[in-house]
Order: sequence, then C-alpha cells, then structure tokens
Amino acid sequence: TKLYYNWQKMKNDSTDVVFCPSGASSCDGTFENDLWHYQKNNAGVDAWWRISRANRLGIGYDWYNLKQNRIDFDDNTTNTFWVEWKNTSLDTLTARVKYWYLQRRGDYLESHAGDNANQAAYLQRFTRAYDLADVNQNRVKLNLDWAPSDNVGVAIEYQYKDNDYKDTTLGRTGDTRNEIFANLTYGTPNSWRATLF
Repeated sequence: TKLYYNWQKMKNDSTDVVFCPSGASSCDGTFENDLWHYQKNNAGVDAWWRISRANRLGIGYDWYNLKQNRIDFDDNTTNTFWVEWKNTSLDTLTARVKYWYLQRRGDYLESHAGDNANQAAYLQRFTRAYDLADVNQNRVKLNLDWAPSDNVGVAIEYQYKDNDYKDTTLGRTGDTRNEIFANLTYGTPNSWRATLF
C-alpha cells in the first residue's frame, strides 16, 4: 500500500504593471497585467494484492485540487479511480492492463458573461477552455513486454482515451484518442545495444 500527499504553492512577485492600451489617443481606461498565483493539493492511496505467483491486482484513488487566479476557472477538483491487473505467467512475457476513470469539476467564472446575445462576451457562457473544463474521462492502457532472449526485447503499448466535456455547448465537447507505442531492442548485455522506437 502507499498513501501520499503533496502540497505546492506559488506566489507571483513579478512587477505589477498598469498601462494604457497601445495606440490610444487618450487614456480613459487602463489595463493591468495578471500575476498568476496558484495552490495545489494532491492526495491519494494505492493498494496492491498478489492474487497468485503470476497475478497481481492494484487499485487506487487520486484527489487533486487546484486553486488559482485564472480569469475563467479559480477552483478545480479532479478525482481519479484506477484498477490494474498484471500477469507474469510466461517467463518471457509480462502483460498489464490498467483502467482509469477521471472526473474533473470546477468553478466556471464566466457563466454569466455579457448582458445579452448582442455582446461578443456573451459567447463565453457556452465555451470552456478544455484544459480545465468539467470532464468525464475513461482511459484504458495495455502493455506487453516480451524478452525472448537476453539479446532481444520487444515492448508494445496501446492506450485508449475517451473525454466527455460537461457543460460545454460550443467548441470541444468530446474527443477520443488511440495511442500506440512500440520499441525493439537488440544487443549484447555487456557491450552494445540498439533500440528502435
């Protein structure tokens, strides 16, 4: 088992600048740069159980909270649950399958932007930046590591992700990804080795 907690805080002490817009004939309104601050809290637990000599099962939960002074989101929380099965029944082959379910929710600060549909800011009510937008994600990863001899190694990884962005009407409302990675290693253990990705 593993229990963990991480805390991080960043305070931006850069220069605060107040200025007039470029090309303005008069300075009726001023602009100010944004000094980005944040605080991160991350906690979780992992547990592993060896069912048999060749089979191991793992489960875990991860909680992540981000507070910041961004213009669109100031408080986001992500909950991630996962389960993994690892098998080493064959001496030369290791197989792993892992599934994650991720749910992110945040306080969207521009849900009341613009007074009416005639203002450009009104569209911000219906869009979200996808890096912090509310999302439900399902992800599966399969790993196969094969070592038929001391000189040869083969690894294949496949990952599937499905994102469903909640409360986003315009823009990215969802996406699906298929990722494949493979490498081949050949050489003598004590002298040289070549790897192809």
